[in-house]
Amino acid sequence: MSQLGNQRSGASMAAIVVIVALVAGGGGFFGGMQYQKSSGSSSVAAAGGEMGEGDGMQGGQMGNMGTMGEVTKISSTSITVISQINDSTQTFTIDNSTEITDDGDTISANDISVGDTVMVKASEDDETVAATIMLNPTMGGGQQGSSSTKTN
Repeated sequence: MSQLGNQRSGASMAAIVVIVALVAGGGGFFGGMQYQKSSGSSSVAAAGGEMGEGDGMQGGQMGNMGTMGEVTKISSTSITVISQINDSTQTFTIDNSTEITDDGDTISANDISVGDTVMVKASEDDETVAATIMLNPTMGGGQQGSSSTKTN
């Protein structure tokens, strides 16, 4: 009988440990959420933008950070992109310092076509100037768009 009692005691102890771990984890999560609310930060802010007001992500655009979407106009000096999130349009100037890439390879604005998917990061000094343009950006998965003009 003492062996059965020890098994029950061991199972009870394991259940108590699991319950304590869940309560502690839940309390930590709740505390972190409260801290996040009080500090005004968010996981989106940590990634470069904040939902709502301010300089962060606003309506599918990344505030002064840029945008991601479909190219509606392209020339050697500018690119216009319609946001994938809210269909807002943003135009960026392309200058000599703009870095344009496709899958890590340097390309030119001539390699981008209307309808291609791009992610544009704005210059820190001027939010209307493209610092970087990534053709067919990937976000940890497969291709987000396609390019009919990729050169090798």
